[in-house]
Amino acid sequence: GFCPPYGAVQGYGTSTDGGVTWTDRGDVPALAGGGRYRGDPVHFVDRQSGTFWILGLYEGGALGSGLALLNGHFAGGVWTIDGNRQIATGGNDFLDKPWGAVDPATGNLYVTYTRFPAAGSDQVELICSYNGGTSWTLPVVIHDAGQNGNVQGSRPVVGPGGELYVYWYEYGYPLSRHHVRKSLDGGA
Repeated sequence: GFCPPYGAVQGYGTSTDGGVTWTDRGDVPALAGGGRYRGDPVHFVDRQSGTFWILGLYEGGALGSGLALLNGHFAGGVWTIDGNRQIATGGNDFLDKPWGAVDPATGNLYVTYTRFPAAGSDQVELICSYNGGTSWTLPVVIHDAGQNGNVQGSRPVVGPGGELYVYWYEYGYPLSRHHVRKSLDGGA
């Protein structure tokens, strides 16, 4: 991705035999408005619906840089891409270290990431989709303002009862901390 013809920096492969053999799918496809998947790749699976999600940083394109999410499924051993969209824009800010999860009971999607503002200090944000990734909530900062500037590495995880947990790391001196926040209302 750093050499001509400057394709995506993120690729993917698929397996239909539990990982014994793989098909290299090459670059994660660009969005219709241009740009490219830039890295920090994450994937997650809705085992109920059989939907696979590929998340990553996105560079350029009609909406500018941010995060993009591709989803697809297998039918009769054939891989089909169902959607590919930008889900968050950075504007003058840089979005970093995205992570995603899906609630298999509801299909709700949760994505967290760190926003590095052009002016200011970084913060961990959560966005949610309640309609299969078509639309997303406005970002919500999940930690106390006193942690701004020292946070990274967030992970959303859905518990067995549909509860949403978000983990993140707060780095500092003399102490660094790990945090978890729990939501019982789908991230609201």
